[in-house]
Amino acid sequence: QATPGAAAPKPKMTIKKPEGMSREVFALLHADPSSSIPLVPTQSPRDAFKEKHSRIIGWEWKAFTNPARNDGLQLHHWVKNNDKSISYSFARLNKTVKVLTYSDAEYEQYLTHPNWTKQDSDTLFELCRRFDLRWPLIHDRFPREVSMEQLKERFYDMCRMLLTGRLSCADPATVAELNEHPLSRFRFDARHERERKAEFERLYSRSAKE
Repeated sequence: QATPGAAAPKPKMTIKKPEGMSREVFALLHADPSSSIPLVPTQSPRDAFKEKHSRIIGWEWKAFTNPARNDGLQLHHWVKNNDKSISYSFARLNKTVKVLTYSDAEYEQYLTHPNWTKQDSDTLFELCRRFDLRWPLIHDRFPREVSMEQLKERFYDMCRMLLTGRLSCADPATVAELNEHPLSRFRFDARHERERKAEFERLYSRSAKE
């Protein structure tokens, strides 16, 4: 029985846990029961705090071919079950250098050189296409003992002379395109390149004291 004259105990204010909220989160929000500031709305909006159910997506070991290759090599990789793409997605990142081509008549008319045969020139251009102007690889695969500077000089000279020769007999519709080609006026300075490499080697071989 309550003692006469004693104040009746105040009822404790309780906040109902919103539907969909975990107990741990609700306990953190209401760790301080003396707080007078409501941390969550007393009337939650419709569909609030409901867990979102997403469909589980599996993975599949699938074969693929890379359109950037021309040898038909088939590889495998993991893809999502909902991936319906047919081509290899990273094939779009494959970028190749567009190396000029020339005919036998153009070579005889514009590109002959006393120190270079047509076979060596053809091999040089084929290696440039194969390795995308990666000159250390081109120099390593070239069958004749030639310096890298000589290879670069021959390649860029041939491109410039070929474009100049085509420009002399081009129709007005292609003149602008040939003039705007980046190699139409480019001259590779082999002597400067050799001096640059020699200077770099000299700096690289300095001692700790120097």
